[in-house]
Amino acid sequence: DSSIPISYSTTYQEDGLYRASIRVTVSGSFNVWIAVNRAMISSMPIPVTIEPHAVCASTSDVFGTGLSIATVGECVSFTIHARDEFGNQFAQGSSQFLLSLEDTFDLVAQPTCVDKPFCPDCVGMYDLGDGSVSMRYLLTISGQYLLHVNVSQSMLGSNATFMDELLHSPWEVVAYPGPITPYTTYL
Repeated sequence: DSSIPISYSTTYQEDGLYRASIRVTVSGSFNVWIAVNRAMISSMPIPVTIEPHAVCASTSDVFGTGLSIATVGECVSFTIHARDEFGNQFAQGSSQFLLSLEDTFDLVAQPTCVDKPFCPDCVGMYDLGDGSVSMRYLLTISGQYLLHVNVSQSMLGSNATFMDELLHSPWEVVAYPGPITPYTTYL
């Protein structure tokens, strides 16, 4: 598709060899043609698949009721459509999103069930198979919370990782009292 913006450069290496660098901002499957002195090379086109770049916190979409309302003792969820810096959506959930809930009324209590062994099966991050993930959590105390969502990124050429908070994070969540359950009952 000639409407896809690309930038490229070629550098002469030696012995008639050239190195070509191409930058594209659209992911997908494409055919590439290469010409020398305006004559097409006979083995053209070459099929090329361009994958999305790293997940970008500021272009990924986040939506769902779990960003604002929860009921104590019931799993609540929201969805993240992971996108790269150019807005390309991933084919599969490819990133590690981290969820944390900050209790705004009692900093000592542990009112959340985010990633603990005793949490019900519904809690966690689930790949929806279309580049989206469902984030699910459970609250055990009613009140107001700040929901933080970060994407964990690896630094190229290193074992280091950094956290990048998603756009509009944190969200204010109100947790309303719910039914009596083993997760919300204390002796």
